Amino acid sequence: MTSRLHLLLVLLAASLAGQAKPEKREPTVTARFRALAFAQPIMDGAYVGPKGAVPLLITSDFLTAEQAYRGPATLEFVRKPADGAETPLASTQLADGAQVILLLIPAEGGRQRVVQLPDREGDFPWGTIRFINLTGRQALVRYDGASKSIAANGEAVVRPPANPRGYASGQILTLVDGELRPGYNIRTFQQADVRAIYFLMAGQGDGVLLKGIEERRQPDPSPPVRTDR
Repeated sequence: MTSRLHLLLVLLAASLAGQAKPEKREPTVTARFRALAFAQPIMDGAYVGPKGAVPLLITSDFLTAEQAYRGPATLEFVRKPADGAETPLASTQLADGAQVILLLIPAEGGRQRVVQLPDREGDFPWGTIRFINLTGRQALVRYDGASKSIAANGEAVVRPPANPRGYASGQILTLVDGELRPGYNIRTFQQADVRAIYFLMAGQGDGVLLKGIEERRQPDPSPPVRTDR
């Protein structure tokens, strides 16, 4: 009797071991994104889609074309050289329905850190400048007496008041030793179909360095011409 019970227990244990636990899968999300390399261009970049790696040249001068993504919430970037194996580059979590700019910033070990910036047109309209404060201290953008404060690691969208020739002049100040000090004089040419991102970075002393990316609105595609008339 004991032998039969032992045999039943062994068979039951084997049966339970053979029943693999259901694999936890990430939820599938639908998102749209564009990417930008903050430092050096990533010439051999790619992101992992449902059917494998999708090559994506990520420059530091302009945003990539918008990518329509549907897949796991964890978006993976890899390096995919023409003559070598894929290596991990970066990853970020995408919310379902997200529409973002993915800023890739160099990190340790040759990898990149990803910062997400909202990219819906209502948040960043055409004809405006988006200032992102990476100086490590509070900043202030001032145009014609109108000012907008930007916290460290924060951002602000500004529509500079242009003169009749289309130019706008302003000043960027940062908080140093409890005092706002001028760090950069900025002059821009305002166009209704152009928007720009300016990254503010700490320079020497009280100075501020700017890295700018401009984007021009593309015309809507023309409707197809009917030929059956």
